[in-house]
Amino acid sequence: MEKPERQIVELIRSLRHEWMNQLHLLKANLSLKKYDRAEQIIDDIIERAKQEARLTNLNAPKLTALLLTYNWKSRPLRLEIEAVDSEADWSALDDDLTDFVQAMIDAFERSVAPFGNHVLTFSIKSDGGRSFLALRFTGEIRDFFPIEERLDRLNQTLRLVEKYMQTQCAVFVFAV
Repeated sequence: MEKPERQIVELIRSLRHEWMNQLHLLKANLSLKKYDRAEQIIDDIIERAKQEARLTNLNAPKLTALLLTYNWKSRPLRLEIEAVDSEADWSALDDDLTDFVQAMIDAFERSVAPFGNHVLTFSIKSDGGRSFLALRFTGEIRDFFPIEERLDRLNQTLRLVEKYMQTQCAVFVFAV
């Protein structure tokens, strides 16, 4: 296990790398006088920061760390966070949700076709005191078995309320 100081340094390194990528993209578009594209990049950065802030307000640090750092390494999927509702307090569910989300990510990684553009979007919403976690996949699924196997082993924390799976798209909604 890494020392906390080393983890902090790695975290800062990854975060700096992510920001440098965004700044280079922005600078390139400004140099090419593509002002509309540069403005869109800025809007995307602002929206992502708002989504990340809402995610951190859920009081689920392990889940937050998993979702925010997943894309920092080369992976077969790209994770996105969308429509995060920060009204709920998921602190008591943090361990179970993190284990579940990691298991679903692993299942999708084993299921997707190699070298595709695969996106797994996580939406967290509250409605009338109930919380929902939705997963939406776009890309190409070549093997449904790892996903089905994981869904068969749901724990007591989550209840599957909606399921749709096709080769190019999948949607799952869980009541938390």
